[in-house]
Amino acid sequence: WQAMVRADIDAIRSICETMGVRDMYPLLAAMLTARPFDEILDKAGRRSPSDSVTVSAEGDAAMLRGYAEKYAVEIADMLDAVPRPMLLLFKTNDCLRHIDTALGRPRDAAGAAGKEAAGAVRRH
Repeated sequence: WQAMVRADIDAIRSICETMGVRDMYPLLAAMLTARPFDEILDKAGRRSPSDSVTVSAEGDAAMLRGYAEKYAVEIADMLDAVPRPMLLLFKTNDCLRHIDTALGRPRDAAGAAGKEAAGAVRRH
């Protein structure tokens, strides 16, 4: 999570390598955050803000559906390759996003979960 929050590409790549999906690190990061990898880089200031594109909630949902269709095979390969506990993390993130949306308070659930995970790592 810390690597995701900091958009530390080398750390993300290294962690993905330990999970057996080294070359899929952009896809893994995008799946965990439900954001395009370019946007993850934007939030970390790794790209110019002028490169960013503002998208409406409807446009955002359509974009994510499009990515899911475009990368369906790669997503299936990723889900087959990652350690089984990662599947629980993917599902937890999905459930958190759906709960937030159902409550009318869409937020950055992945970011909140990341903060909590980083805090747990620091405490232990």
